[in-house]
Amino acid sequence: MRALALTALALLPLAAAPPAPPRGPSCPSPSLVEAVDAATWRVPRAALQAFHSRRACLQALGRAVPVERDGKPFGLALRNIPAGGFVEALGLREGDVLLRVAGLPVHSPELALAAYAVVLASQSAEVVLERSAGQRRHRYVLKD
Repeated sequence: MRALALTALALLPLAAAPPAPPRGPSCPSPSLVEAVDAATWRVPRAALQAFHSRRACLQALGRAVPVERDGKPFGLALRNIPAGGFVEALGLREGDVLLRVAGLPVHSPELALAAYAVVLASQSAEVVLERSAGQRRHRYVLKD
């Protein structure tokens, strides 16, 4: 299966991109993401939309690779996440496995894109992920 570049927020758009080139000047800056606390971030909706509509920006996010557990789809593992980039600003790390975004499972490209559409239409979204064999919940508040 083709590797996916990722956003649950900028993560879900990662879901379909090839290896990441450097972030170009027209891509949203990681400084646009505001950390509220250890599990909550404010993200401009326009930044997420820009990643979805600009392929070069989407590619700069990294990749999300489908993961199976016990022979069943499990989630999307984040790979090739650029240090200091947009995905890292969202509190996500290399090796995190996205399990659910906005209440939807994200273990396939189709499900990831559906979840991304829900996120863009929402005021906020929760991302459930696995990190170091433990689950975490991240909350993203979209600002206009």
